[in-house]
Amino acid sequence: MSRLVQATLFMTLALTLVLGATACTSESATEPTPATETGSDSTPEPVVDPAKQLVDSKCSLCHTLDRVYDATKTRDEWVTTVDRMKSNGLVVSDDEYTTIVDFLAGQ
Repeated sequence: MSRLVQATLFMTLALTLVLGATACTSESATEPTPATETGSDSTPEPVVDPAKQLVDSKCSLCHTLDRVYDATKTRDEWVTTVDRMKSNGLVVSDDEYTTIVDFLAGQ
């Protein structure tokens, strides 16, 4: 084997080892640290509005959420809309119905 081939193989192997070691080091450096014993951590869980979750889950069965949230309607118009959706197959309890109308009217 010529010196040039040997040198090329050696450099390729060395570079592979260096890059592999660097990748392993950077992976472990970005791993999240465990929470402290008190259970607190620096990033609190986002607060999720249950009314928004209900609207998202029910309305997205048939519509894009952009269509829902881009609509500007009065409370009476939302009542009419949700009533129409119920006649088209939307299944909601009385409490869910009120929550959905209240949430959308408050947008």
